Amino acid sequence: MTRLALSLFACTACAAHVPWPVPEGWSSSGAKLTAPGDEVTVNQFTTTEADPERAARAAWSSVHGDDKGLALVAGPVRWPPSRGWSSETSLTFSSGKTTVRAEVRGFAGTSYVVLAEGDEAALDRREAQVDAVVQGLTPKGMRDESFAGQPRRPIDVEAFDAFLADAANRLEVPGTAVALVQGGRVIYEKVLGVRELGGAEPVTADTSFMVGSVTKPMTTLLEAELVDAKLFQWTTPVTKLLPDFRVDDAELTRALQLWHMSCACTGMPRQDFEYLFEYANVTPEARVASLASMKPTTKLGETFQYSNLLVAAGGFAAAHAYAPDVSLGEAYTRAMREKVFGPLGMTRSTVDFAIASRGERASPHALDLDGRPQVLPIGFEANVINIAPAGAAWSTLHDMERYALAELSRGGKVGRGERWRRRIGTPEAGYGLGMDLEKRDGLVHVGHDGGSMGFGATLLLWPELDLGLVVLTNVRNGTRYEQLPFNAAVKRKVLELVFENARPKAELIISSSLGFRADAVKRGAAVERTPDAKWLAALDGTYRHATLGTVTVKGGVLDAGEWKVRFGRVGDAMVVLDAPFAGSAMKAGDGTITLPDPQLPYVLRRE
Repeated sequence: MTRLALSLFACTACAAHVPWPVPEGWSSSGAKLTAPGDEVTVNQFTTTEADPERAARAAWSSVHGDDKGLALVAGPVRWPPSRGWSSETSLTFSSGKTTVRAEVRGFAGTSYVVLAEGDEAALDRREAQVDAVVQGLTPKGMRDESFAGQPRRPIDVEAFDAFLADAANRLEVPGTAVALVQGGRVIYEKVLGVRELGGAEPVTADTSFMVGSVTKPMTTLLEAELVDAKLFQWTTPVTKLLPDFRVDDAELTRALQLWHMSCACTGMPRQDFEYLFEYANVTPEARVASLASMKPTTKLGETFQYSNLLVAAGGFAAAHAYAPDVSLGEAYTRAMREKVFGPLGMTRSTVDFAIASRGERASPHALDLDGRPQVLPIGFEANVINIAPAGAAWSTLHDMERYALAELSRGGKVGRGERWRRRIGTPEAGYGLGMDLEKRDGLVHVGHDGGSMGFGATLLLWPELDLGLVVLTNVRNGTRYEQLPFNAAVKRKVLELVFENARPKAELIISSSLGFRADAVKRGAAVERTPDAKWLAALDGTYRHATLGTVTVKGGVLDAGEWKVRFGRVGDAMVVLDAPFAGSAMKAGDGTITLPDPQLPYVLRRE
């Protein structure tokens, strides 16, 4: 049994006890929380020490006697403050035996420190639950911002125009399309920039962008339409829809119903490397079959774990029930066209990669090691073809306006409404069926972001305001701390325009994101761009992994077949120089290359 011990240890000038929330699915006994399977210990501290690293080290010393051997490995990461905190900082340490995640929050002259300690894989599995503990801290006297019941004002179009132009310029967004819908109509629409850096073709409201994981709510909308058509139920076993479907856990295979496939609550980990490395000749049928070798790492319904592969399998299963006589890819394309895009009037939207590639479309961009946007070959985005229900949709601003209006109305249909019901997480940060569901600022937030290799999309709805936002960009221009900074800033700016008393956080999001990027560039400056020839030669060869396939390393280039990137060196690590994986580090040596996955390290071995 896991023991998540919640203890208050005295640091300097300890403040009053802050109530601990109990993550969903965990049991509580006194000052302890218990969950099965992982050894993760969480402790809480308060101190008047203002410096986040010193506060975290003092907290550690209260448990372990001193901070000798505690090495800072990441951070400090300073987030834009939220909920009334004056500061929010994250740090990651290594104790030599375990990884230690430190979250330090400042309020009224006191630092509130949460330390989560365990092995890296366990912390990754329990990340959402530890986050729930951190987000649940509410010191006496702290007041969260709330717009509930507050007077609203019309959107200041000129102010929004100016903000978008400034934010796009500072965050180096090549092209973007933004819209607001309300009251059954479009109330704001703006396009900026070009389809591709170095080109002259402007973005228009009919330019097609890949929307990435915004495809997920579209897929569950398809499933809802088929539920309402009585083709199956949300509770229909997946094996009834796809008889050969299975994961490497017989009990979970039997338990999985259609709704589970998009709830992020099954215990199946991401395993994104499975489709990022080997996809050129992989069919949807083969991709679904590959799940048979994958195991859950937490129990069904226990915690949030995001799985693109499960969403894909669920969408293909539903589409197969609709069109059983064609391939899974064909069935999904047809079902989306006939049951979602067609009825909503989304005439330029598609999940067919070949069709999207031929039309008026934007080009993907991502940041290189120096933090500059770089045009990507369109082939980098083809990894989604065999997981289409999880991220293959392309759409335009005009089409996404129709989609946002449809989601806001929900059509009064039972199947659609089920998607908006929380299945995992907390009311403040939960997940429905392919939908993020949050309650913050006194408002319900419903929607999804979508980040592919070189695009960033946002669908965000505020049901109480009858307001919807669409943001499309042709760049993935953030870091691991904030992947879509432009989109994040725009989401916040809308609330600042609607509510006069809103705190000016949009600017903080931009400046923090620029700081994150500067830190990433600083780390990139330490990379040897032209490593020692002897070191490079020692790495040359062909490497293989059972599920990721074969990669070739030659002269500082890693070639996965579908794509290739240059790499440099930091110590014994290979560090990618090129977008979209710039800055990613892989352990190398002794005839192996290890990819950085906290739960399931992938080791490629030289043949």
